[in-house]
Amino acid sequence: MIVDDKAAVEGGVLIVERQILARLRHVKFFSLYELNQAIYELLEELNAQGFQRREGTRKSVFEAVDKPVMRPLPATAYEYAEWKRFKVQMNYHVRVEDGYYSVPYDLVG
Repeated sequence: MIVDDKAAVEGGVLIVERQILARLRHVKFFSLYELNQAIYELLEELNAQGFQRREGTRKSVFEAVDKPVMRPLPATAYEYAEWKRFKVQMNYHVRVEDGYYSVPYDLVG
């Protein structure tokens, strides 16, 4: 994100706080599903509202600018991995952080 975008992002957060969170602050929810439904309905309403200083709505800008360049998510979930090289000690172990792990004897050295 470019530093110039910071004010726009903070403005967007302020709009969500005022249009969604403020309207729900006195409502009691008895399930996460119920809360998510209420947020979804208010979000749909917010995205359909016209801009004050320009043409269109948040939804129309998304449909015209962002959606055409979006790609589907990968079929497999991201899995974090960290690869390191170690020298196997004479006792058939490698030290990783605070632990020792045994490895096949033919990897010594």
